[in-house]
Amino acid sequence: MRDAHLRREGTTLLLGAVLLGLSLFLPRPVNVSPIGAFGLFVGAMARTRHAWIFPLLALALYVVGIGGYHIAVLAGVLLGFSLPALIGRIVLARRRSPLLVILASLAGSAGFFLVSNLGSWAVYGRAQGQTLLEHYLLGLPFFRNTVLGDLGFAVVFFGAYAGLGRFVRSAPPISVRFGG
Repeated sequence: MRDAHLRREGTTLLLGAVLLGLSLFLPRPVNVSPIGAFGLFVGAMARTRHAWIFPLLALALYVVGIGGYHIAVLAGVLLGFSLPALIGRIVLARRRSPLLVILASLAGSAGFFLVSNLGSWAVYGRAQGQTLLEHYLLGLPFFRNTVLGDLGFAVVFFGAYAGLGRFVRSAPPISVRFGG
């Protein structure tokens, strides 16, 4: 039974990752993405310890579609996007509240910003003679969009889950009778 549940959960998360990966091709502001919030959500809700892989699959689909990244920058982005799933698992797996979701989302955004910009600085910033601090300061406008995207999509994912849970629990049972 547990194996069947994990297979069903894995299939659902894979479908979610593919849909999110495809959604990245839609027009959107720079750095406004559902991937960080998806990582936070699957980290909090999935039973599998490998939930962090699903946001990375969404990103991989996008990266292949755009023709790739510089490998060091991509490593920073991948590591940065695995952090929200870890934060979700540690902070939100047992207890969730709107405040905890907001704080965990902000922590995920900050972690992504620090790690991904470190990779970006290693490739581009150093070559341009920037200090790491200068590179981080130049990235602050992008950080604002990351925070907005992560918070907005976290509200959508966790809010939809909570709302759907209330709807399903309040729905009357369906009975089906065959014959007379």
